[in-house]
Amino acid sequence: MFKDKKLLIGLLSFLIIIISLGVFFNNQKKAPPEAKILEVTDKGQVHLEKIKSHIEKLSSKEFQGRRAGTKGEGETILYLAQELKKYQIKPWGDNETYFQTFPLPVTDLQQVGKRTEFYIKENSYRSQLVADNVLGLIESRSNPEEYILLSAHLDHLGVWQGELYPGANDNASGVAAILEIARILSLQKASLPYSVIVAFWSGEEMGLLGSRYFVNNPPVDLSKIKLVINLDSIGVGKDKEFILWCEQEAEAIERLIEKWTHEDGIIITKENSGGHSSDHKPLGQKGIPAVTLLAKDWLVDNHTPRDTLTSLNLEKIAYLAQKTVDLLKSSQIEEVISP
Repeated sequence: MFKDKKLLIGLLSFLIIIISLGVFFNNQKKAPPEAKILEVTDKGQVHLEKIKSHIEKLSSKEFQGRRAGTKGEGETILYLAQELKKYQIKPWGDNETYFQTFPLPVTDLQQVGKRTEFYIKENSYRSQLVADNVLGLIESRSNPEEYILLSAHLDHLGVWQGELYPGANDNASGVAAILEIARILSLQKASLPYSVIVAFWSGEEMGLLGSRYFVNNPPVDLSKIKLVINLDSIGVGKDKEFILWCEQEAEAIERLIEKWTHEDGIIITKENSGGHSSDHKPLGQKGIPAVTLLAKDWLVDNHTPRDTLTSLNLEKIAYLAQKTVDLLKSSQIEEVISP
């Protein structure tokens, strides 16, 4: 009797295993084909949902408008460092961290026309305030000591007169794009033509303070940086319509514009920045070919509490991010830098 019972239990266990395997393989057959395609191509494809998630996080109340020198900026730099660590990107800041710390002046905000802007107070550099750039490095195996610098400013205006300035377009859009570009390039670093510096600047809204500090305290010989692509407020307006600011004329910049506009169909209009600027400027002043790309309509709701996620064209951000990935991982970037 005992032996029969033992045999019966064995047969039942065997049948359960067979049925479970059948269900598993049947489900595998029913998996949607797009899931398999995504699994194969993920390493080279920008994910719009990841970009949306980053912007939603960065422009939330938790980050308090990301004003340099505040708790909100502290939350921001930790978030960015954690993302770079997740992508296994090498820390490139002070003391083998992701952070490059620099001093801040004492500032306040004021209304200038329809926009809110910082101004620096007198005797402001007696301040004990500091902020941090976030820096990472994706090393190329074939050309490790020549660099492309990809950047976006992480800071915004914070909270003023009881209102949150979310800065979804300015500049959570650029930060999200650079994060997604960095994620993909880090998976393909073995085949990158050049090493890529990933830089998130703080203090941009107070006068390009983070990028100015970087060029005066560089972690590498600046002559080794062959091109700077800075993304700032890229997420509003029509698909593919962008403007470009540069500090100087350079053949590499002209080739970059030609590559994107003639071959990729992006509409890029070179403009004088007028009274505005962005973080390409300190690098361009050091003789590095450096550009900032912005949405053509970047000034719409700029520096107002209305700069929120709901106003963004996420497809536009993802499109530019994908085109940047495609360029930097291909031999075409060598033709841009040195034909």
